[in-house]
Amino acid sequence: MLNATSVRVNGDLVQIRLRLTAMAEVLEERRHALATNLESTREEVFDELDRAQRISEVNFAIALESGIVDASSQLAHAIAVLDAGGYGLCEDCGARISAARLSFRPESTRCLTCQGTADSKHSAA
Repeated sequence: MLNATSVRVNGDLVQIRLRLTAMAEVLEERRHALATNLESTREEVFDELDRAQRISEVNFAIALESGIVDASSQLAHAIAVLDAGGYGLCEDCGARISAARLSFRPESTRCLTCQGTADSKHSAA
């Protein structure tokens, strides 16, 4: 039997899933727009300054796409964690992730301490 708290929590989880899904859709739209823009930079250029500008734009677009792919992957992972019933719990230590962190970054699957440790390991590699 559902009580008022479980209904509220389930409703909250539905809203969180909708928010995460909407964020993923926006990222996909941005990725598509970036790919379209990148395609338009393939025109031949003859001037060295234009060529240097084009190379800079392409490198920037590649970096943006990499960030979008990483963010999309994190969103998909957060949705999977939510669907499995573990949303709001750190996947490393099991502690509750603060409400402030989840409000700011709803795709978080680690507490701030464990995320800092993971980030340090990632940057050292």
